[in-house]
Amino acid sequence: MKLNYDIEWLFKKVYNLQSKSPMPSLGFLSDWDCYSESDQELVEIVNSTFDAAKEKTEKYLFPYEQLQLKEQIRGFLETSYHLHYKDDDLTISPSSTVSISLVTSALHLLGCKRLLVITPAYFSLLTNIKKLPFEIVYHHLFNREGFDLRLGQLETLVVEQYIDAVFLTDPVYSTGVDFIESSYARLVDICNKNHSWLIVDHSLGGLNWNGGNKLMPAGKMKVLAGCEKYCFIDSLSKRLLINGIKFSTIFGSAAIIDGIDRTSDSLYGALNSVQTEFMRKIFTSEGENVVVQRINRSVADLKSNFELMKSVVADSDYLLPPVNCGYFTYLFHKDKRIRHIDTEKYLDFLLAQLHIVGLTNDRLGYFEDNNLGLRVNLSLPCSKLARLLRDVSRLPLHSFHKG
Repeated sequence: MKLNYDIEWLFKKVYNLQSKSPMPSLGFLSDWDCYSESDQELVEIVNSTFDAAKEKTEKYLFPYEQLQLKEQIRGFLETSYHLHYKDDDLTISPSSTVSISLVTSALHLLGCKRLLVITPAYFSLLTNIKKLPFEIVYHHLFNREGFDLRLGQLETLVVEQYIDAVFLTDPVYSTGVDFIESSYARLVDICNKNHSWLIVDHSLGGLNWNGGNKLMPAGKMKVLAGCEKYCFIDSLSKRLLINGIKFSTIFGSAAIIDGIDRTSDSLYGALNSVQTEFMRKIFTSEGENVVVQRINRSVADLKSNFELMKSVVADSDYLLPPVNCGYFTYLFHKDKRIRHIDTEKYLDFLLAQLHIVGLTNDRLGYFEDNNLGLRVNLSLPCSKLARLLRDVSRLPLHSFHKG
């Protein structure tokens, strides 16, 4: 298993370039900023959130003080989606990265030893897992197979390797390809039969290009509720790319939620009043309307940019996955696998010679037998996106071959 998450060297080089005078204009092909215009209604919610937070006497809420907020979220889900959660089926954290750390720590407290990780997976997941005494088994998905889950092989692994917990990242990390409810149902069946935990990281999900967007992915959550032992991590703030007001909701079986709450005090302390006030405003019918309108407008722009992307790379050595959700996708080389290319040398050239800041998929949880991919932020302005893609797609890769 060869996965390389080292990207600190790249960020240091970006910082050094940005500190120069005159500073070169850098093209951030892979970054996390949303370049879509913010909707006025959402801006008003954010502004009113800060105003309300200023009036609060309680500036922080520890887990045991979040009961009223959790009750509001449960009430909204029951009224809007007929999703029924008990007091001990839900908790909240400051971010999805913190949620992943809390979940892995809770699994350790529950006595889990052998974990099956479906890759690609968020790199923070593997970083956290490797800090604890788990034995890790991998089930790799591949772009040339359409990221098919190969559920028969997965079930064999769960049985033969005595797996205690299965980790799924949905959508396929930063690719824009999500898993359908029938795949969820099959995973639930496999885990129930083998008394395994099913852990779903849905932090980048919920921005569907085919319509039907809601505040929360009710269909998938209903399927997961049939799992004896499960945990579902979601992040509305990632869905909206509001990086300044992060929070994450965690739904799951009582045992793991209890373990998370027992760990959270020492891991992150408390949520601040801005985070909690934003959640109070969003988990309402009015808040959902604003969020869904924002998502649908974003989807229209993203789909338009994806069509532009297809036209730019149509006659190149690159191909695109069957994107159906999200802000991100990958530009995959038709022939070259990750293991063929010195990706550090490649990324360094993009930065130094083309002033393009990119991230290859080996740095983001893709097994080395996947085709080489470069992550693309589909919310970039059209002219900038076209220029960066044209420069990348024309670059020959022979000088970056290993050996």
